[in-house]
Amino acid sequence: MSPYIMKIVKNKFSLVLCIILGQDINVKFKNGDTLNVKSSQYYHLLCVLGALTYATRFSINSKNSIEIQNDLMNRFVIQFDPLSTEDGNLLELLYWGPKYGANFISNNEDIANFRDKTFKIYTNDNERIIENREGIKFFLRYIQTNNTITETFIRSLHHVNSKINFKDKIVIDVGAECGDTPLYFASKGARVYAFEPIKEHFEAMEKNLSLNKELSELIIPVNAAVGKDELLTFYRDNSVDIGTSASFVYNKHGPDARKSQVQGVSLNTILKNYKIDKVDLLKMDCKGCEFFLSDNALTHVDRIKIEYVARGKYKIENLLKQLKDSGFKCTMYRDSDSKNSSNIAGYLYGTRVNE
Repeated sequence: MSPYIMKIVKNKFSLVLCIILGQDINVKFKNGDTLNVKSSQYYHLLCVLGALTYATRFSINSKNSIEIQNDLMNRFVIQFDPLSTEDGNLLELLYWGPKYGANFISNNEDIANFRDKTFKIYTNDNERIIENREGIKFFLRYIQTNNTITETFIRSLHHVNSKINFKDKIVIDVGAECGDTPLYFASKGARVYAFEPIKEHFEAMEKNLSLNKELSELIIPVNAAVGKDELLTFYRDNSVDIGTSASFVYNKHGPDARKSQVQGVSLNTILKNYKIDKVDLLKMDCKGCEFFLSDNALTHVDRIKIEYVARGKYKIENLLKQLKDSGFKCTMYRDSDSKNSSNIAGYLYGTRVNE
């Protein structure tokens, strides 16, 4: 937060002190505008400071309404207090998007010939929608901005190899959240089996799929957890926001964790139930469920991409050994702002080696 404070905030020392003490503050900007910020809004204050630093113009009125222009042409208005889910997501987009090279159009014009990282945000039937250059749409209120838009469609986190042709290929998407990765792979021509255990995420995925009629015909959404053939207890925080972290393997939320029961299913059972002989890509982002893959199921997988979390008895070296013994040649890499060692969290991409 400090670089943004130095650039645009006038009462920077008071702001830093209030952050340390956890107090509300009236932020004063160098252009003379002010913004009333509650201590519970510090994350969104970071987004405000970042978005305003990147902006070509901005203004804040006495009702805590923020107007932002990033390019001197497109104008976005955000009501900061009270901050709705839609406005909160838009604010995050106007921070994270430009940070990674995206630009946003504030109307429903045709952007097919614009640059890849162009998105338009418009209103339809009183719902704000964000759409990328390829025509993939999401309800603004049913996304997790740093994952749905930033990672998938701006940073291209799931683009692993330009030589892969996904046309008519089978993708099993474990941890499909609000539908961003299923829609991404479907847009490449794949048939996607999209597994999402968290009820709020699954419902958001169904809503977003409804905006993408043609692509949704290639996606089979399943409200279930991948890992074991039994009822699983998920540990999560008390947030109902899209993107809340949840796992049946680890409880990082302690004794106050919110628990929910979710039907689990093993990869073996998925292959049997859906009569799948070959999985062209198994994508996993499931907070530990990658350690429950069976050797037998892996024989049906051609490529695997895992955002792994390795804690306690679950070691990354053990997962690497299993994949190697199952015929995969793997690479490990990092593609996030995580401060964790790669022993704890990171990415694996493996391809089956033809002997």
